[in-house]
Amino acid sequence: MSLASDGDIIKGLIIPVALYLIKKIMDWAGKILGPPQPKRKYQFDKIPADKKVEFLSQIDTLKEKVCTPHTLVQMKLLYEQLGIYLPVWHCHQLVSFMAYENISSLDVRLRGFLKNTTIGNYPKKGFSVNNKVVRRSYLISILFGLFSVAIFVYAGWDSISSFWESKEIGLFLLFLIIYASAIIAVVGYIISQTEDIYLGSKFGYIFEAWLSNNPPDNDAIKDTSVTTSSEDQGPQGKNQGS
Repeated sequence: MSLASDGDIIKGLIIPVALYLIKKIMDWAGKILGPPQPKRKYQFDKIPADKKVEFLSQIDTLKEKVCTPHTLVQMKLLYEQLGIYLPVWHCHQLVSFMAYENISSLDVRLRGFLKNTTIGNYPKKGFSVNNKVVRRSYLISILFGLFSVAIFVYAGWDSISSFWESKEIGLFLLFLIIYASAIIAVVGYIISQTEDIYLGSKFGYIFEAWLSNNPPDNDAIKDTSVTTSSEDQGPQGKNQGS
């Protein structure tokens, strides 16, 4: 094997590794500079139905209790085990939205939304889609995809053409398969990413409109500063009042 072939092999192996490192650096920069993105340990559409029922029943039980920071955190933890990484109030409204609008737990729009929760604004009471974040997400995904494909095409053509000219058919076929697979994988990944963003934002717009047209009659999260009624104070409270 010639020195030129050795150099082509090394170059052919380094480029995919370099692109992988660039992607990791971009992800790291997004975590540092962009809005916080929760690490999704659970996915709503992959949670078994019986587990969903169990967690929702536990949440209903907690909603009947006096609202304290502890009960809020318990509800948040249960929602996260369902794969819903949103503020508690928004989790309540999302479940109501699914129930009243007959949205399946396997809906691809819902899945896209839960995978891209950073596309939304979450004020204390309300929700809206952040169009700026949506456009930026599209731009980053598409630019990275185009850049990666261009690099793979250029490097692949440079490598496999040299193998073809030197009549090293084995290496030619090997690197042809490697680069073709890499290009297909990148294109598939970018299509999946942009599809999730599109479906997630579409769901977000529908959810936003539903919340605007159907504001909650009363808050599921009650004020913890509510004064205890005389009926709940017991005989001691009544005696003090008298």
